[in-house]
Amino acid sequence: MALASVGIVGSRRCSRYGIEQAIAFSKELVEADVAIISGGARGIDAAAHRAALQHGGSTAAILGSGLSVVYPKEHTPLFDSIVHSGGVVLSEFPCHRPPQPAYFPRRNRIISGLSSVVLVVEAARRSGALITARIAVEEHGRQCFAVPGRIGDSASAGCIQTIRDGWVGIAVHPEDIIEEAVSAWTRLSLVSRSEARQ
Repeated sequence: MALASVGIVGSRRCSRYGIEQAIAFSKELVEADVAIISGGARGIDAAAHRAALQHGGSTAAILGSGLSVVYPKEHTPLFDSIVHSGGVVLSEFPCHRPPQPAYFPRRNRIISGLSSVVLVVEAARRSGALITARIAVEEHGRQCFAVPGRIGDSASAGCIQTIRDGWVGIAVHPEDIIEEAVSAWTRLSLVSRSEARQ
């Protein structure tokens, strides 16, 4: 998947607004030839993957379980569609390993590492999506963006707080992150080629 990429993450228990934003951003990103990376979970992740597929884009799902243990089970058709479209379903765990809570932060590290930038669509104050964002910024040196939600809405409280704290940028339109995703991918590619020659 040699494309600029955006990791799209967010709440499993998301609102209609969150789903709408995940779809809108994914659609325009893949139309700009940017791949979508996410975690294959219910909610925002699934909406981002499905929108990428619907609009002919590339997407990768990173699992918190082994590849033979589909989680959540109802996403079997989604993962099949990703693979059949030329995308990737990836796990670092042994094939028959069931999901465990400790595995999801490890999965989030891979989502961040594969992404040129990370976009948090909807997240509460205590959210796995914010773990991914923090890893992206602090460990991988990636730019991170968040979609603002309604003030007072607990589903978006994490996004609003990170924007307020200033360690993520605000994403109001896909154009806000497309340019950064492409330029970040170019920088990462140059570094990789330079290291390969050494």
